[in-house]
Amino acid sequence: MSTTWHKKALEFGPVLVVSSERATANRILEVLRGFGPVPEIMWAGSAGQAWRVLQSTSAKLMLVEQAGRVIDGLSLTRQLRRSSLPCRRVPVIMLSDEATVGALREAQAAGASEFLVRPFSFIDLGRRLDAICAPDRQWIETEIYVGPDRRRFNSAMKGPNRRQR
Repeated sequence: MSTTWHKKALEFGPVLVVSSERATANRILEVLRGFGPVPEIMWAGSAGQAWRVLQSTSAKLMLVEQAGRVIDGLSLTRQLRRSSLPCRRVPVIMLSDEATVGALREAQAAGASEFLVRPFSFIDLGRRLDAICAPDRQWIETEIYVGPDRRRFNSAMKGPNRRQR
């Protein structure tokens, strides 16, 4: 599992973990160590602290809790995606305590690249890491959405009649 991440791990440093609990960042660090080389892991305990880190450091991967005591990961992700920061296209893995379709759709609408429900396993995180290492999804910028293409699989159907089936 996560052979792609293992090969590209150091390209993804530094990694920013945005969580109101330091234990979450420590758990992610331990799981990443299981995959091989570990990039630099930074922790931000609030959305304001995360924003300051993003302004001063070009994070290559961000894991952010969707809703915490002092963190609104949805707003932070929207703010990042619509900013002019060099790291605005960084892959974002949204961490949530809710395994609902609504929580997933909110994360996608905010511009998250992947969605991970806590508590998560080594395999769950590995799958998300492999997904962000896969060939980049197109970048979409519209009035209502900025972020990676939310479509997970491209259809084999091409051309103007692709939706008629």
